[in-house]
Amino acid sequence: MDHGRRFHSPLLFLAALCLLTSQMKAQQGTGAISGIVVSQNGEPLAGAEVDADEIGLSARSKAIRLALTDSKGAFRFEPVKFGTYKLFALKPEAGYPDTKFELYATQYHPAMAVVSAATPSPVVRVIVGPRSGILKIAVIDRETRQPIPNPTFVLRRIDNGVWVSNGQSGDPAILLPPTIPIEVTVEAAGFRSWTIGDPNRPDSGAPFRMKSGEELQTTIALEAEPGP
Repeated sequence: MDHGRRFHSPLLFLAALCLLTSQMKAQQGTGAISGIVVSQNGEPLAGAEVDADEIGLSARSKAIRLALTDSKGAFRFEPVKFGTYKLFALKPEAGYPDTKFELYATQYHPAMAVVSAATPSPVVRVIVGPRSGILKIAVIDRETRQPIPNPTFVLRRIDNGVWVSNGQSGDPAILLPPTIPIEVTVEAAGFRSWTIGDPNRPDSGAPFRMKSGEELQTTIALEAEPGP
């Protein structure tokens, strides 16, 4: 008889494996963040994107954590390492912008979650709104009246000078923070830029100032740069 050979019960092996996994999770320090996204009126917002942004890390070190809310506005992140997180929610097509951009910072309702041994599974309520104004701009060639592909829009707040630039195709929906005067510049390769609302140029007209939830559609005709 070989007295050196030992036989282990499968159940004992599984129990040991579960214990080891549990110990590893505890050492790694992970938990979960769950919650609900609601409008200012308290209505759940389905199909919203939620971003959990860990505080105290450089942009290079941060892991991208995104989740979509279900039909009841609920979301969940798991696993999440121990730390303190800011949560942002957005649904641009409904007028709720990405409030990580300073242009919309006044619309941000602080939502924080601390994941720790004491609070491994915090539940958070994320409030979005008020809805932005929705500006739809069709950009065309002044001479040919044909659409100009891939224009760039530069939005600048008159009150604090914060600006953001983005390139979009088609007839884009541009979100403007409500009640705040915004200077808008449209640029495209081969064309002269167009600006409305520049306080240093009275001839550029009044800036856009839109109400929450207001929608406006306009067409901008750009003049081609003179040839060589």
